[in-house]
Amino acid sequence: MRFALAVVVALALAPAATSAVTMPPDHQDCAAGEARQVVQRFVRAFNARNLPALDRAFSPAASFNWYSTGAPGARLGPAAYDRSTLMPYFRARHRAGEHLRLASFRGGANANGFSHFQFFIERRARTLRPTVYEGKGAAICAASGDTISVWSVGRRVVR
Repeated sequence: MRFALAVVVALALAPAATSAVTMPPDHQDCAAGEARQVVQRFVRAFNARNLPALDRAFSPAASFNWYSTGAPGARLGPAAYDRSTLMPYFRARHRAGEHLRLASFRGGANANGFSHFQFFIERRARTLRPTVYEGKGAAICAASGDTISVWSVGRRVVR
């Protein structure tokens, strides 16, 4: 219940967070498939424990909104909005043995410089058997490189 409340609060703050973002000067609407490609790049880099590639998959601090997820490895509140804590967070998840699998992806529309998307992702770790979670995000597409600005994983999907 606390996680659901945190997601609601994060979503309520989303307009405020996106209004403070500085878009790259070369940003453009994402073409079909671009947001999916950057998400797949993130998942590959995460599973390979490739921190430089993970760092490149996410928007720099000026255009980063948030990365939030619930337990295990909850990343909520102020830390979710702090780009400087993202790589240390990924290192901690790697130490926990976490792996990701993109179960499905659905791209949405471009709006205000962001390409919005929804996804289902399977998370597994030493203390988590494979479990599917629902999420949403937003990508920024630019000639200088496409990046993820928003990543929010919600609750576990109950089957």
